Amino acid sequence: MKEKIARELEKIKSKDLYREMPEMSEGAGKYITIGDNRYLNLSSNNYLGLSELESVRVKSIEAVENFGTTSGA
Repeated sequence: MKEKIARELEKIKSKDLYREMPEMSEGAGKYITIGDNRYLNLSSNNYLGLSELESVRVKSIEAVENFGTTSGA
């Protein structure tokens, strides 16, 4: 099975379809830094930067304390 996966992966790479995540020097905030460039991080759930607001953090804690959490939606 490993050999089959390796062959398929090589096919993907040979067609230039293999994607790698670029190394980021800053984490998953509103912005990410890759090399010397800063980008709006549209691939996270924080692209609006709401998790960085103290008022949002306080209300989130209150909501968890009052209503709890669940893994189901």
